[in-house]
Amino acid sequence: TARQAGTPRWEHLASSPGFELVTASKTIGSDSGSLDPSPAKVGNTLGVAYAIVALASSSTAVVIPTIRDEFDLSLATGAWVITAFVVALAAFAPIYGRIADIVGPRTPITIGLSLMAVGAILSVLAPTVLTLILARALVGAGAGAMPVLGPVIIAGRLDADDQPAALTRMAGLAATASSGLLIGAVIADLVGWRWVLALPVLVVGLIPAVRAMSFTSPGTLAGLDIAGALGVALIAIGLNLALQLPTNTATGVLGLVLAASGAGATVFGARDGREPFLPRTVLRRAATWKIAAAAGSIPAVFFSLLIAIPEILTQEVGATRIEIGALFVPAAFAGVLVGPLATRLRQRLPIHQVASLGLATVTGALLTAGIFAPQPIALAISFTLVAAAFGFGQGALLSMLTVATPQAERGAALAVFMVVFFLGGGVGGTLLTVLGTAMSLAPALVAIAVLPAAAALATLRA
Repeated sequence: TARQAGTPRWEHLASSPGFELVTASKTIGSDSGSLDPSPAKVGNTLGVAYAIVALASSSTAVVIPTIRDEFDLSLATGAWVITAFVVALAAFAPIYGRIADIVGPRTPITIGLSLMAVGAILSVLAPTVLTLILARALVGAGAGAMPVLGPVIIAGRLDADDQPAALTRMAGLAATASSGLLIGAVIADLVGWRWVLALPVLVVGLIPAVRAMSFTSPGTLAGLDIAGALGVALIAIGLNLALQLPTNTATGVLGLVLAASGAGATVFGARDGREPFLPRTVLRRAATWKIAAAAGSIPAVFFSLLIAIPEILTQEVGATRIEIGALFVPAAFAGVLVGPLATRLRQRLPIHQVASLGLATVTGALLTAGIFAPQPIALAISFTLVAAAFGFGQGALLSMLTVATPQAERGAALAVFMVVFFLGGGVGGTLLTVLGTAMSLAPALVAIAVLPAAAALATLRA
C-alpha cells in the first residue's frame, strides 16, 4: 500500500549505513511453541494482556480523588499513584526488550506478567502512601514487558503482511481498558478503592497462552551488559523524576542525579569497546527516535485526560465515580471497532499518513476536552477519540518502526520506542499538574495539544 501510494522518505533509510531491511516471513526461535498462529489469535491474545496492563492505570484513575482525600494529598502527589506505574514501566521496558533480543521473549514476558500480579497484591495491602506508590511501581515494572515484547512476538510469529493487522488488534484491544474507569468505580463502591488496585492480577490467567505463542532463541545472557542495563533504567527513571522539577524541587534534582548516574553507567558498561546494552546501530538510527518521539505524544494526551477528566467531573460537576466511569465506556467500544477502520486506512494511505491521522485525531480530542469542559459529553467524546487514535495511530507507528529496524535489533528498538512513549506519559501528567495549578485544567489541556499537533506535522512530512 505504501509503495502503491508513493514510497515515503522514511523507507529510504534502508540504504543508510548499518541498516538491513528484514523481509523474512517468520523468525521463530529454537523453541517455537504452537506453529503458525493466525494474526487474529496472536493479536487478540496479546491485546487482552495489553488491555490488562492499560487497565492497571485506567481503573486507578477513577479512585485517585478518593485516595487523595483519604491521605490528604495534593493533585501532584495523588497523580503519582499513576505516574509511578508509568515511570517504572518506562524504566524496565528496555531491559525486557534487550533480553528478548538475546534469548527470545518467552522468559522475560513471563517474568514481567508475574511481577504485575505480585505488585497488584502488594498494592491492596499497602499501609501508607509511600508503600502504595512503591507497590504501583512494581506493577509498572512488570507491565513494561507487555508493550515492548508484544510487537516482538508479532514480528517473530507472523508474515510481514499480517503484522499490521495483529498490531492494530493488540493496540485496539488495549484501548478497551477505557472501560476500566467504570469497572473501577463499581468495585470501589462495592468493596472499596483498594480492590481496584488488585485488577492487574487478572494477567495470571493469560500467562500460559502468551507463553504458548511466544518463542525462545539460542542466545545466552552471559555477556549481557549489566551496567548498561542499570544505566538505561536509571536514565528512564531520572528523566521522569526530573519532570517534577517545576512542582517538587527535591524530586526533580533527584531525577537529574539519577539520569546523570545512568549515563555514567552506560558509558562504563560499554568500556573496552564492548557492545553497549542498547546497540549503537539502534541509538544512531534517526528513524527510531523520530518515530518514538511522535508516538510519545499519544500517552501524553492519554494520561493527561486520564488525570484531568475525573478531577474536572468530580470538582466542577459533582459526578459520582459510577457516572464518571460510564462516560468512558464508549471509548472501550472505539478500541474494539477501530480494527476495520485501520485496515481500510492502510489500504488507501501510506503508513506514515495513517500515523499522522492518528496524531491529528489525538490533537482534536484534547482541544475538544479543553474548550468544552466541563461538559460531560464533550469529555466522553474526547476520550473516545483518543481510544480510537491509540488503536490505529500507535499501530501505524509500530509498523513504521518494525520496517525500519533489522529483526535482530527490534527488541532494542522497541525498548527505545517504549521508553520515549511512556516518558511522553510522564510529560503529559507533569504538564497537566503544572499548568493546571497555574491556571486550571481545561486551558491546560488546550496547551498540551501542541505536542500531538507538532508530532502529526512531523510524521506527515516523514
